[in-house]
Amino acid sequence: MKIPEIYFQLVKKFKNGGSLKRNYDQFENPLDTELGTIFISKEQIYAEGAEMLTYFDVDEDYHTQHKLSDNELKYYLGGGYSLENSLCFATDGSDCPFCMDFTNCNIPEIIYWDDGVLQWRKIANTVEDFFNLFNPNE
Repeated sequence: MKIPEIYFQLVKKFKNGGSLKRNYDQFENPLDTELGTIFISKEQIYAEGAEMLTYFDVDEDYHTQHKLSDNELKYYLGGGYSLENSLCFATDGSDCPFCMDFTNCNIPEIIYWDDGVLQWRKIANTVEDFFNLFNPNE
């Protein structure tokens, strides 16, 4: 898993976090979050990010209790999803992680732990697309 070099260029702009430009992810699904802590170095991503991923369990019953649109369901990853090919690189204000997911490609997709539905979901196709969702905090 190779962290894209563009990450280290973009993260400089977001060292103080960021706020969403719109309350939607790249796929036009509602998103209620902010960019809080960002791991600046490869060492942080590999050490702190790996530890963080051990705390999150998917709630398989959520979909029977709540109505999600077909588009939303398309981007939720489900309980059988493995994080072994993921690197956590940032968290939101509630410490919910954003991860680079290398499962299906060499260019990582971005997934997010959505604590509103207790599920991992894909929110952007690339690191660059992810950062384009936010305005940097000053």
